Amino acid sequence: MKTSARLLALLSLSMLCSCASLSRDECLRGDWWQIGMADGSRGAGMQQLAQHQKACAEHGVIPNAQTWLAGRKQGLLSYCQAENAFQLGRKNSSHIAGDCEEFQKPQFLAEYARGQEIWRLEHEEDEKKSDLDKHKKRLGKIDERITFLQKEAERKDINQDARKRIDDEWRQLHAERKDNLHRQNRLQTELEHLQRQIRHRLREFGRY
Repeated sequence: MKTSARLLALLSLSMLCSCASLSRDECLRGDWWQIGMADGSRGAGMQQLAQHQKACAEHGVIPNAQTWLAGRKQGLLSYCQAENAFQLGRKNSSHIAGDCEEFQKPQFLAEYARGQEIWRLEHEEDEKKSDLDKHKKRLGKIDERITFLQKEAERKDINQDARKRIDDEWRQLHAERKDNLHRQNRLQTELEHLQRQIRHRLREFGRY
């Protein structure tokens, strides 16, 4: 009775989804065990049944909820494998570990946490790479400007005020250039340290 009430509640959520989760042929074919297994293996939640109900209502088909549930349960056995949990964590994706079998939950959550650790390290690595790239591009602009100023300073018709402005900007640019190179070296060192740390952790997790 509780299961039936739960299914009715899920089906009532169908109006929340505006896209068809199944095609006309899939609805008419009605392989609900296979559909449920596919949904479970990709980690679809219970609300997926409501979406199927809405999609198939347009074709006069009512999903076989019990068969779908049985298929989804089988699919979850695949979804709840440790390798999938690690990959989900590494992508920083959400999970439905609560729907896994009790014997799978501990390892799933442990591997998901490992994946999350790698995601955090790789996310930090990407930020370092982005910062390093920005500094390199800025250095290119600085060098272009310094070259331009050097050519301007060589002009015969330049007055004293203009030359002073050029000299002041030249000194500022060289100071910025020195600071830029210092920051690049620091970022490169930090990046290499992160990359070593990622490789080390992946080896520890048996995934390198």
